[in-house]
Amino acid sequence: MKLNIDKITKDREENLKTIKNQRQKFQTEIRDIRGKINSHLDKLEQQILNELQVSEDKITKEIEHLLSNLTIHNDTVSVLQNTISDIKSYASDLQTFLGSKRIEEDVIKEEQFLHELTENGSLEFTDLLFIRNDKLSDILSTITTFGAISTKMTPPSIIIRTENENEAQLMSVQITKPKSIDDINLLIKKTLNLQKGNKPNYVTGCNITPSGKMIFIDFENNRVIVLNDSGTLDCEMFVSNRPVDVTCIDDKTVAVSHNWSPYEIDIADITTKKVVKVVQVSCWCCGVSLYQDKLVYYEQGTGIKTVSLSGGSTSSLVKQNVKGFWNYVTTFENKLYHTCLEANTVTCYTMAGQMVWEYKDKFIIDGPCGVTVDKEANVYVASQNNDSVVILSPDGTYARTILTKENGIDKITGIRFSEERNILLIVNQKGTALLYDVK
Repeated sequence: MKLNIDKITKDREENLKTIKNQRQKFQTEIRDIRGKINSHLDKLEQQILNELQVSEDKITKEIEHLLSNLTIHNDTVSVLQNTISDIKSYASDLQTFLGSKRIEEDVIKEEQFLHELTENGSLEFTDLLFIRNDKLSDILSTITTFGAISTKMTPPSIIIRTENENEAQLMSVQITKPKSIDDINLLIKKTLNLQKGNKPNYVTGCNITPSGKMIFIDFENNRVIVLNDSGTLDCEMFVSNRPVDVTCIDDKTVAVSHNWSPYEIDIADITTKKVVKVVQVSCWCCGVSLYQDKLVYYEQGTGIKTVSLSGGSTSSLVKQNVKGFWNYVTTFENKLYHTCLEANTVTCYTMAGQMVWEYKDKFIIDGPCGVTVDKEANVYVASQNNDSVVILSPDGTYARTILTKENGIDKITGIRFSEERNILLIVNQKGTALLYDVK
């Protein structure tokens, strides 16, 4: 009993420590959000102030130029006045007649100048106007909190079991603390630079075979790049126009989606470097994933669809018509995960197409691309526009940024978790790949 009490005490003390760490973490996150908001508003303020200054400078320059011209013409008119006065005082009739003709021509020019000022709008009074974005006022009225603080009860991490021994009740304690995304750490394993093609690299997808080979899709050079688990080049093969994403069917066969004509998904053998089968689809494809004996893929204009590897017709899982190519999908157990860069959403569905949850927060995930899930159903998302990797909790209620630009994330596109090796593969658009151990 004393031993059990000590273990329980230790566990409760760990709970207190966890709460303190969570408070500090959330406090940092709140301040980080505030900093991003301040930075964004500062940027908008400077932008509008610059526009204001440019407008003022433009109007000032135009008016000052007009004033300068008016000064010149005023001096000309004064000279004409003096000339007329001198003619009246000293000139003969003939001289007065000839001088008046010359003066009349100059007077007509000056009258024409004044007339042009009226016609070209130079005399119109100019005001600076400021049209305020009404949504700025909405911040004060509609956004009343940074969020909400609540508590979440989880099953006890203490399991008490009783054992009969010599007719006495002995208590034993087993600690089974659940793991959360706050406990996940990524340790860099390798940094790889993919071989350049004839055109600049534009890598849009990646995957890992069961044996550890790393597969990359080069959208711009229409090629599939295969690296050994050591990071050396295994092979390179070319496929049809504009490949986007890849999923592993087995250790030597992959499926490659394309978001350009011809509308197809290539089934390729990476050992022979040949396309062994072509699955015809109706429109451009982006993300592709394997679920049992089916390919799950996103098709432009219709949404998420499936097709059997053994042949047969396609079927629709989730109907959507979101503009833009960049929609990635992945599956895990009986769930389907979908990212949409244009809508800035990460959505979880059942394999029957029913929405389970949707995550949308541009401060955390901006421009979601590749998506993958670890063996505990934590969701890893490639956030392209803010150069980061974000982990979402299995229920989609909590997010944590785990990698940033400082870790080498630069226009990230693809991401893949390997259950067999417990590693995370990440690839940037220009062809830099990062391999992490997941702890």
